Formats: sequence, structure tokens, C-alpha cells
Amino acid sequence: MEGSRIILRSRGLALLFAALLAVACSAGGDTRPAGADSTASSHPLGGGTGRIAYACEVNYKSALLDICTSQLDGSRRVRVTRARTNEFDPSWSPDGKRIAFRVAPPGQGGTSSLADIYVVGRSGAHRENLTRKPRLGNWSPAWSPDGRQIAFATARPGTDVWLMRPDGRRPRRVTKGGGEYPAWSPNGKKLAFMSSRTDDYEIYVVNLDGTGLRRLTRNPGQDGWPAWSPNGSQIAFTRERVGQEGFDIYVMNSDGTDARNLTRNTGDLSSDFPDWSPDGEYILFSGYDQHQGGAGGIFLMKSDGTERRQLIEGGVTPVWQPAAAHR
Repeated sequence: MEGSRIILRSRGLALLFAALLAVACSAGGDTRPAGADSTASSHPLGGGTGRIAYACEVNYKSALLDICTSQLDGSRRVRVTRARTNEFDPSWSPDGKRIAFRVAPPGQGGTSSLADIYVVGRSGAHRENLTRKPRLGNWSPAWSPDGRQIAFATARPGTDVWLMRPDGRRPRRVTKGGGEYPAWSPNGKKLAFMSSRTDDYEIYVVNLDGTGLRRLTRNPGQDGWPAWSPNGSQIAFTRERVGQEGFDIYVMNSDGTDARNLTRNTGDLSSDFPDWSPDGEYILFSGYDQHQGGAGGIFLMKSDGTERRQLIEGGVTPVWQPAAAHR
């Protein structure tokens, strides 16, 4: 089971690296996002309201990642972090002024070893290490709706979901038996998370005090990376079915019923890391072409899976800036 844990957690960043390398090489070393396709400008949000944060390639030879922000169409890009480390797993603060993210040394891939959680201002100022224990492994930060806590995964001991204040103080354990990639319910009372406490990764929900643990998915493949809809009625997530190559984005009711495949992977595009628009009408996600190479990037679709389009080439793991930042 430990082997499958490492494989799944490594998978996201390993594929992310492959997509970024191919994109950068095909662009002749130009690592700027290519921007939206011709249909993106007609999107009702138009790239003009709000921003997204994502991991962007900065050096295709060393496969280093930084945190970038931009409009939906890739315009007005800001490179928030500039370091000789891999920086990914971004999460906005509720006011949209800060970003929590994961920092791992070059070559660490997506495993939990040697990783810390940092926060930084959206312009790149006031960078701060919150966990300061990289050998324990710290990853997948998620800011609470009220801004008072950050949920994260750590191996101190085991692999579980913990909470801490935004300054890193008062860490406390929530889950026992495995957990990572937590997602807050909109009311801030529950966490959805992925766990390999069974033979496969499944999605669970739990109260903040660790009580009320409930399993939502029962899939013989892998389920992970949950994202709660803004109204709390649905959870988007990534699913790999047995015998399927690649992942799809699914949506289910928040009680685990009525799981629906939105992306319907045909074997070429693998999709993961979903995130909802503040109004719940759209879902961002990462996509990787598993066979052609160079077609990885950030995609957008309506919450029913229609009107799918690629927004940004060469960026992955997107998160939408909270609605409060637009006011």
C-alpha cells in the first residue's frame, strides 16, 4: 500500500514535469504561457474578472516550477515565486492577498519527502516558511474559508491531515489512518480528503475534530483531489478506473451519491486537480496529453462538463482566486 501511495502522489508532478518539458521544448525554450485559444476570449468571464494561481514552468532543462498568477486567458501573468526549488500545490487565502504553496528541492518529484509549506503575498513579497520541518514532508495546503487555519498533509508520523494557523503555529492532527489533499466545505466545518487506508485511494469527509469520518467513494480504481463546490452541494474529484489509462474529472453529490464523469477520457487526455469558479458555474483542471506530448495545460469547462477548452499551455494545478478578492 505504501508503494501505491508514492506512485499516486508522484504521478501528478511527474506528469506535470513531462508536460512542461514538452511544451517548453516545442516552444524553443520560451517558457511563457501561450495564452487562450480563439474561443477563450468569448468566455463570459473573459479573463477580465479574478485571477488564477498555478504552477508554471520556469526552466525546462531543470524542470523547475514556480507559482504564477494570471487572468483566465493567461494574460497579465505574474511570476509570484522565484527560487531554485520546485513550488506547486497553490492555495489562495480567502481575501486573495496571499498564497500558500508547497516547496520541494529539485529532483524530489511529487513525493512527500523534503517538503515544506510556505506562504507569500500575491505580488511575491513576504515569503515565509510555515512548517520548517522538510524531512517530515508537508504538502497540499488548503486555506480555510474564514482564513484562520490552513489544512495540510504531513508525515509526522504517518501520512495524515493536520491543521495549523496561517503563521504555522498550533499544528494539530485531524485524521488518523491516512489522509492528504484536504478540501474545505464552504461552511468551514468539514474536510474532504483522499486516503489510501483501503487498497485504493478513496475520498472521505471528516469533522475538524476528527470525528464523523465517512467514506464517499468506493471505486476499484483511484479517487482523489477533491474540490467542494461553492454552495456545498457537490464535490469534484479525479478518478482512475481499473483498466483505464489516465484520469477523468468527476462530480458527485456531497454525500457521495450520483458520481458523474465530466471529461470522459478517451485515452489521450488525462485530467486532474479540479477547482470550481467562485460562482460554481465552471471548473478549472489540469490536462495532460498522454501520447502526443506538449499538450499539457490548464483547461476550463462548465460544471456539467460541456464547453471544454484549453486556456493556458504550460501551466498546471490551477486554483481560482476567491470571490472576495474581486470586490
